[in-house]
Amino acid sequence: MPSASSASYVTSNSLPLLLFPSTRSSSSSTPMTAVIATNDSIAPALWPSDLARVQLGRYTDYAKSPWRRVPLTTDAMLDWMEIIPALGPTTRVGEKRIIYTSRVLDSEMKVQPPVDITFFVHSFIRSINVEPLGNWSTKEIHAPSAVQHVTLVSGDHNDAFNPQLHALARLKEVVSLLTGAEEHVLDSTPAEAIRVERTVFTKLRSDSELDPPPRADLTDELDPGQKARQIAKHWIVNPLIPTFLRRTDGRDKSVPYHGFRIGDFVEVTVAPQIHSVRREGQQQPTLQFVINKLVKLYSHQDAKTVLGSTTSSMDTT
Repeated sequence: MPSASSASYVTSNSLPLLLFPSTRSSSSSTPMTAVIATNDSIAPALWPSDLARVQLGRYTDYAKSPWRRVPLTTDAMLDWMEIIPALGPTTRVGEKRIIYTSRVLDSEMKVQPPVDITFFVHSFIRSINVEPLGNWSTKEIHAPSAVQHVTLVSGDHNDAFNPQLHALARLKEVVSLLTGAEEHVLDSTPAEAIRVERTVFTKLRSDSELDPPPRADLTDELDPGQKARQIAKHWIVNPLIPTFLRRTDGRDKSVPYHGFRIGDFVEVTVAPQIHSVRREGQQQPTLQFVINKLVKLYSHQDAKTVLGSTTSSMDTT
């Protein structure tokens, strides 16, 4: 199921996404984060019990403006969003961005296009690897395919999880229609799961010295064998995924990446991206759902107490 990519935003018939502005430098783009919703509610409110850390603050307010709902027809969506080539020092082959069309941007937002779109997903961790080097084998030949990932499952709370699953599936349909891009799903990813990921390395290009891309500041702790630093002339490690713990007052406290466990209930900010991958001797457009931010809302034990969650869909595979 989903993984991380830049494409058009859709919903299934009764699942409009709700959008609200997020703050980030507008030098190249300003993301607007979406909340998946039904006609009468929003996905965060569908989780059982008292999920104050999920619902606290913003989500309900975000849903009040009708323009923050994704159109429910393909025709309306074509007036609402567009897919454009991505430019910059970290751009990959065939990379594209999903942005709002200028007519969609509300004057109250005080931003100028291009504006990227991101969205929230809330759920339980089934598997996770957000270490700085991800699943890299330490061989340079495998640097292009090294990724960090989080796989999310319902924890048997399908009423809240399925609207997210269906919205992302519909998103993939429209992206495929417009660009031919397909998500590359791993055989190990369950059908009823959402997989989000991020590439570990960026390949340096000839113009990288003029416009150097951001990179992680590698230490012996982050790169124990110095293998990543040995290939730093050709490949840089992307900045660490921002990881947080949400406090009961709604504030997010920065925490180390290794503080997440299977069964934790989390909020992931996801950005769809399109890029090309060589398969069977040809460049093929691929859709990927990329992790922008990871927030722990409840630990596994706390989630079991608060939500009554089970672990039947959360094994260690």
